[in-house]
Order: sequence, then C-alpha cells, then structure tokens
Amino acid sequence: MEQEKESGKGSEIKIFAVKVTTGYENTTAFIINERYKAVADKTSVVSALVLDEIKSYVMVEAKNMGDVLSLFYGLKHVKGQIKGMIDIKEIEHLLVPKEAITDLKEGYEVEIIFGPFKGNIAEIIEVDKSKNEVTVILKDAVSNIPIHLSAEYVKVIKK
Repeated sequence: MEQEKESGKGSEIKIFAVKVTTGYENTTAFIINERYKAVADKTSVVSALVLDEIKSYVMVEAKNMGDVLSLFYGLKHVKGQIKGMIDIKEIEHLLVPKEAITDLKEGYEVEIIFGPFKGNIAEIIEVDKSKNEVTVILKDAVSNIPIHLSAEYVKVIKK
C-alpha cells in the first residue's frame, strides 16, 4: 500500500474537464498555474493539461471538483465544466506519444488517406523520420510534383 501511495495508484486523484473559450486554453492554463502557486498547500489540484486534440477544454487532475472550481472561479474565458469526471482511458491515447515512422521506406507504394489528395495512389521518394513526414509523387498525375505529407496520412499498399 505504501508503494501505491507513492506512485499515485492508490490516491483518489480524478480528472475533470473545464470548458473554456476556444483558442484560450493555454492562456487559461497559464492563469491557473499562477493561481495554483498561491494556494498550492491548500488545494488538491495536481496538474492542468491542455491537449491539442481536444479544443475548448482544460483537463485538471484533482481529488475533488470543488478545488478545481475555486481555481477557475471568476476567470473571463471559463464557460463551465463537465459534470462528473473523465476516465483516464478516454484520453490515454492522446497522452501516449506516437511511434516514429519505421515501416515506411523509399519506393513503397502508398494510398493517401487524408487531405486534398485523399484516395490517390503515390510512391514514396523520401522519408524524414525527424519530422514524421514523407515526400510522395502521385502515380496518376501528369507531372511529377513532390508532395510533403505527414506519415500518418499514408497507408502502405505495396512494398
């Protein structure tokens, strides 16, 4: 039980979502951070998190919603909160970093699955692992213009 308390597994920490004006998620989180510094020893709030994939919400880790509301009280861009708490399993896929592209190589034939070229077949001519990008040339195009895409936007058809 002692190890569980130290690692956080045995604690009663929950995740709450607070709705804010779209575009002001980071600003609100910064203000919350400043307010937290003043009351750190009096609150159960552990962290505030802004996820790019979830617009208009700031996720807050705390033992109870009362502490969360006291930090957000009176802020201009706060619009409300989601009743109840968020299960960590619901946002876990957003917290785990995506793997670097390892199975894409030059010469592979791919299908573009997102963006304006969705559904087109292309050939990879360059792979940039540091940026998680690939450069492709469309098979059906009249001219060979290289297109830079995120590696997540392509699906391998033929190796």
